[in-house]
Amino acid sequence: MTVTVNITEINEPGVAGLFARPDRAGPWPAVVAFGGSSGGLGPAGGWAPALASEGFAVLAVAYFAAPGLPSALVDIEVEVVERAVTWLFAGGHVAGKAVGVMGISRGSELALLAGVLLDRVGPIVALAPSGISWCGLGAGGPVDAPAWAFRGEPIPYAAMTGGAAPPTFAAGPVALRPMFDAALAAPTIWAHAEIPVERASGSILLVSGEDDAMWPSTPMAELIARRAVDCGFQHRVVHLHYADAGHTGGGVPDSPGETTVHHALTGVTYALGGTLEGNAAARTDSWPRIIDFLQAELSPSGRRATQ
Repeated sequence: MTVTVNITEINEPGVAGLFARPDRAGPWPAVVAFGGSSGGLGPAGGWAPALASEGFAVLAVAYFAAPGLPSALVDIEVEVVERAVTWLFAGGHVAGKAVGVMGISRGSELALLAGVLLDRVGPIVALAPSGISWCGLGAGGPVDAPAWAFRGEPIPYAAMTGGAAPPTFAAGPVALRPMFDAALAAPTIWAHAEIPVERASGSILLVSGEDDAMWPSTPMAELIARRAVDCGFQHRVVHLHYADAGHTGGGVPDSPGETTVHHALTGVTYALGGTLEGNAAARTDSWPRIIDFLQAELSPSGRRATQ
């Protein structure tokens, strides 16, 4: 049963975003949410009220390409999530001992890194995921620099060199997947930048579209799941994948699951893959399963099971 939602804009030192919570007394199971390489709040601005209507307190945060934040996806501090988690606990909003994190595309890297590196981060939801830290991104495209940093040190990254040449950005919509497929086929390019997901403190839910044209999110999700098993991960890894869905196959039902996007940072129109019908079906199936996953993993009884 859904509930009425209270929404507040947050603009405090180190924390900028949107806070959505049920319009009743807390605390609640809590989530920090963030978008991908387009910057700003991105789709997290829509996830927050939708999750709040299901009983969660959600802080959707921007980490670049917003006022007062870096303009490019370069050297972004994982601490941006830590500050959001601290904000939620300081406000008395959190039921339980951990906060969930939810990110899409490049934001999935941030979600996994937060789960591995930060205290008080539990379950992870990663949409169109990558368990590899790829290089930075600027207005002109990929940048040979780290996308992420932690405690002042760069996170190892996979540079987009040695694979297929970058596509010509003059034409559109541009499918970036061939460039990533070529890189993924050469582990020497990315093995040093694989995120050690086995160190995460909570279960992981992955949602991917098999027809993703932005990057190979289903194969990369399979890499995450395989590494977790091989390294003896103590929590659940669930991978939901959909044949006719693309990069936007995960998200709130009845909201657009576009097959192309005009990217806010690079100004390029990209192909996202999937079909409108396939993306809609994937969202309809996966969203309630995301809700169930977060409710189970963030329950005060502390399920966070290994089953």
